[in-house]
Amino acid sequence: MRPEQRAAATPLVGTTLANAYRIVRLMGEGAMGGIYEARQLRLDKRVAIKVLARELAANGEALLRFHREAEITSSLGHPHIITVFDFGSTDGGQPFLVMEYLEGEDLANRLGRANKLPVPAAIRITKQVAAALAETHAKGIVHRDLKPANVFLSRIQGEDFAKVLDFGISKVRAASTSLTNASTLMGTPMYMAPEQAKGASELDHWTDQWALACIAYEMLTGRPPFIGDDTAALLYMVVHEDPPPPSQINPDLPAEIDHVIKRALHKDQTERFPHVTAFARALEAAAAGKMISIEPGSGATGVRVVATGVGLTPVEAAATMAGDASMFAPRPPKRGSPRLALLGAVALLAGGGVWLARGPLRRLTPVAPVTGQPAASSEPSAGGKPLVDPTLPTLPAPSEAPAAAPDEPSDVEDDTDSPAPTMTMSKKEASRRRMVRRAISAKQASARAARAAPAQNAPAQPAPMKRKLINEL
Repeated sequence: MRPEQRAAATPLVGTTLANAYRIVRLMGEGAMGGIYEARQLRLDKRVAIKVLARELAANGEALLRFHREAEITSSLGHPHIITVFDFGSTDGGQPFLVMEYLEGEDLANRLGRANKLPVPAAIRITKQVAAALAETHAKGIVHRDLKPANVFLSRIQGEDFAKVLDFGISKVRAASTSLTNASTLMGTPMYMAPEQAKGASELDHWTDQWALACIAYEMLTGRPPFIGDDTAALLYMVVHEDPPPPSQINPDLPAEIDHVIKRALHKDQTERFPHVTAFARALEAAAAGKMISIEPGSGATGVRVVATGVGLTPVEAAATMAGDASMFAPRPPKRGSPRLALLGAVALLAGGGVWLARGPLRRLTPVAPVTGQPAASSEPSAGGKPLVDPTLPTLPAPSEAPAAAPDEPSDVEDDTDSPAPTMTMSKKEASRRRMVRRAISAKQASARAARAAPAQNAPAQPAPMKRKLINEL
């Protein structure tokens, strides 16, 4: 902060903002303004307040950026994203954000003191930041300025607990307003993705994955992946050159980490991991020396990373599985389902069955109707007995059967007019024949009564018999 900014910030100490927050001290300062420790009067709770610098309050773009940070951060609600719960303006017209108070230091200060971090600590921070980014990506938000200074480390139960800060230049996908014009380069060049360095207007979740891979690289090796003499040289390296493998700088690292970092820092964004969660899990598996398998999945690149026995903790994985960045990924082309082929085969078989039922299977072997008393053979059989038992009842003679009306359709076509062949029958078969005759006689009597002009004088014809009744004999 410049001296004039510091002088403007000092009068705020000891004042009360919005009759609710009393400013205690100035904790930090930057180009956008200052961060103050304050006390919420109604709850007697310690909070942090970010106040926009006085000269920037009249800048429309800076004011819009400040409002966007308040809107986006307050809507996320993730354990690894700082909480913003109030917004207002000072008496002098400077906007401010009220945030949760964090004790600790940012990752930039930690790396400045320790140079590099132990592998377990670096993996833990990477997983927590990935969980936060997965939440933002699931809501269509890209951070665009992820760097160690925007990752705050507090201590919970003796372990680092990361919080992602500063969504001031974040990009909401499909937003109607833009904070910068096309010629403005947004972000920090040292952690900027190639597509961002080229000035692409449409940035997606792969941009944040690149930045997180650069942060992981620096935590594991003690230096950023790209170092240039000036901004132009740095951007050229980002776009055209590959960084040295991490194990080349830190020989204590497993060689598997080189492959994971190389993929996350691929120049072609579609060749990176499908989402930040996959990158974090792959990095954890590589640090443990475990094999990483690539299987088909629903990610934008059609793959997902599977590392047996590796996963995020419940807090770190909050909203992570839902944050597969599907809204950023292009939809895969539709393919034909194998079930359609199966349904077509079933329909073909069903059609063949109907054709058989209406065609060849319907043309059965003709069965001769029983029309009258069969003629007894005068020649005895081989046993000396007649072929027909004379004690069995006989059917009516053909002259006794009523003739069918010419306009009455027959239920079953008469296949033949020849008499039934001579046969021998038991008493049970004779009884069944009598029942058939009675049924036929009853039906014929009903038909005669319904006809207005009986046709008794018509030439007697053999009465057709229903095939289903014949089949019962």
